[in-house]
Amino acid sequence: MELTDRQFKRISDLVYTRAGIHLTGAKKNLVLVRLSKMVEALGFNDFDSYIDRVESDHSEKSLSLLINRIATNHTYFWRENGHFSFF
Repeated sequence: MELTDRQFKRISDLVYTRAGIHLTGAKKNLVLVRLSKMVEALGFNDFDSYIDRVESDHSEKSLSLLINRIATNHTYFWRENGHFSFF
């Protein structure tokens, strides 16, 4: 499955607008890897169809699934020791 620059922009704009997560162009491959198998498993042939579905899902379940797939949910409190040293 291919993720075009335009499709990546649609996803990154949606994720930023709805979740405040900023995806730079450097994250395009990460998005492709984390979403492509799920998009295919859901029966979509391309990312445009998938994005259309996410945008039209008023329950926001599709959006929640998208964000959970691309977000790094690492909650280890002391993961950035330098921040605590600063304080």
